[in-house]
Amino acid sequence: MYFNKSGRISLRILLFLIVLSLIDAQNVKIANIFVVGGTTINIINVKGNGCKVCQKCNIWSWDWKIELKSNSENDIQFRCERPQDYFKVEIVRNIACTSTSCGHNLLSDFGLSNFNRTITWKFEADSQKSFQLNFANTGLTQIAPSDSCTNKQTYTLRVANILLGKFCSHGTIRSVTIRGHESFSLDLPAGQTLSRGQFNVSVVEKITTLAKISVTLEEGSLSSTLLTPNYPNSFPNNDLMEWYFQVPYNYKTAIKFLNLKQPTCLKDNAEVTYRNEGTSSQVVGLGDVQPEQKQGSFSLRLRNCQMDTRRPDGLSMNLTVTASPVGNMSNFEPTKRNEEKDTHLQTTLGVLAALVVSAAVVLMVVYIMMRKKKKEPRMEVSVYNSGDTNIQTRLKNFPEDCEDGIYSQIDETLIYSHFLQKDAAYNMYELCELTPESKRKPVNDKRGDDSNVTVFQSQQGHLIPNNYMEFNVDNVEQKNNKDHPALQPRRLKGGD
Repeated sequence: MYFNKSGRISLRILLFLIVLSLIDAQNVKIANIFVVGGTTINIINVKGNGCKVCQKCNIWSWDWKIELKSNSENDIQFRCERPQDYFKVEIVRNIACTSTSCGHNLLSDFGLSNFNRTITWKFEADSQKSFQLNFANTGLTQIAPSDSCTNKQTYTLRVANILLGKFCSHGTIRSVTIRGHESFSLDLPAGQTLSRGQFNVSVVEKITTLAKISVTLEEGSLSSTLLTPNYPNSFPNNDLMEWYFQVPYNYKTAIKFLNLKQPTCLKDNAEVTYRNEGTSSQVVGLGDVQPEQKQGSFSLRLRNCQMDTRRPDGLSMNLTVTASPVGNMSNFEPTKRNEEKDTHLQTTLGVLAALVVSAAVVLMVVYIMMRKKKKEPRMEVSVYNSGDTNIQTRLKNFPEDCEDGIYSQIDETLIYSHFLQKDAAYNMYELCELTPESKRKPVNDKRGDDSNVTVFQSQQGHLIPNNYMEFNVDNVEQKNNKDHPALQPRRLKGGD
């Protein structure tokens, strides 16, 4: 019986050990977690079920959370295959800074990179100093408290119990200066690690404001949106906040306040103060149109009044700041938009210049033609011409073999008209003298016979005068020369 009883006990022990080994095979162990001084690590099951954790494990030590104290080396074990699905790690580091720096080993995650982590740095230094967080390599972008970053890597800055803001990696914010005994935390998702140069912390001279955020606006990043501390809740009572904007010299900056909520003030007024480098300050009310800042960098200070805390309202808003080029940017490469504007302007000026040149050429041609027309002699009309027939002058149509200017047949339109051209001065005619009929010479035709030539009768009904008319025409240019025989028309006999 004894053997049988002891055999049954041994069998139970064996079965228990087998069960424990099976359970242990499903556990995950993490060994050699060394926690440095001033650091505390809390491992918390955020779901509250499904998996437990233990340190120096025994049957009674499994729990939903454990704390790893500073200056300790720890081995921990999880009773599940994927503890990262249940647990979150919170690392709190208290940093004692010197008068110039806050140490260099700030980015360790203690081998727990498979878990979602929140790393919080609490800085302590001389009360006459402030801390500056520098993000020169990547920059930051501020987001609303309810928003999240696309890469799940979120920075949270707090000054005492005041939320300064939530920020994502990459943006226009280059540094944040906060006054003493503040905290700065970073949420990191599972699998992501901190890289060297992601940020650094330095000790600077004490600032008089709650915080100072430095923003750099440059080509490719000329706009930034910022939120007041505690947004959307009220900015602290009777406190001061500063933003510094570094802007290229030949740029102007426009500031807009959106979602503005103004407090009920018991003392003083909530106001904004602008200060450009080398210029005097400009104080503006929150409800006023904010002045455009010109020629480079400037600072903006927001001062809250002493509020009536019995009322639910307070001071909150978001600031939109946009820089744009102004004037002649001789020291800066123009943007594509400016290049397109210049191209369009040059094209327009070219077209206008071509039109002006064309108009000038046309006017010149018209002017030359008018001058030429004025110089051409005006065709006079014969006394026997009705005026409705083009005149043909003797100069062009007079036959070369005609003797003494005598036609065998005469067109009415040619009678006396040729006397008005070439050597004759226009409109300078003397009164005609009648030649007695006895002195008139007979007219012979070209054939040489003495038959009288019948005078062409006017088809327009004009009658040929029976009396002979002789015109004496003065030649202005040849006034002293002998009379030209062609200028002395002869008497023509009347027809039958």
